[in-house]
Amino acid sequence: MQSLDRCLLGYVRSHVIEREEAVKTANYAAYSNSMTSDFINVDPTGKTSNRNQTMTQLKGALTDIKFTKCSVTFVSTPHEKSGLATASVVLAQDGTGGGTTPITSVARQTDTWSLVNGAWLLKRSVVAETTVTVAGHVMQHEGSAATPKP
Repeated sequence: MQSLDRCLLGYVRSHVIEREEAVKTANYAAYSNSMTSDFINVDPTGKTSNRNQTMTQLKGALTDIKFTKCSVTFVSTPHEKSGLATASVVLAQDGTGGGTTPITSVARQTDTWSLVNGAWLLKRSVVAETTVTVAGHVMQHEGSAATPKP
């Protein structure tokens, strides 16, 4: 089982990086195609959004922001059970808003992927904490540092 978990970790890590690269390049189709049709996002306040709503929010957020660097840190190794894999991750993005203002976004979340036709797609994200820093000042902070439960 351990070798499966390591293989899954590599796949999921590359999948998350591909999704974040799609954010950097505003490749909405690639981002949307990385999610299951029944994808659900839960924000730190408990509000849920489906895939279409999440894509609308992403497009709105990226209207004035250009991310130039994305990274992912796994807080836990993904474990597969019955075609689902879950792991806690920290996503960090650096970029600019309004052309030159530095922006950093960090999210701590638990993601669940589903094996669909041989590919792992994001099924659910439960975000425990998000922090957005603009020009070195925290402009938005929601949630707590506690690891979210899937």
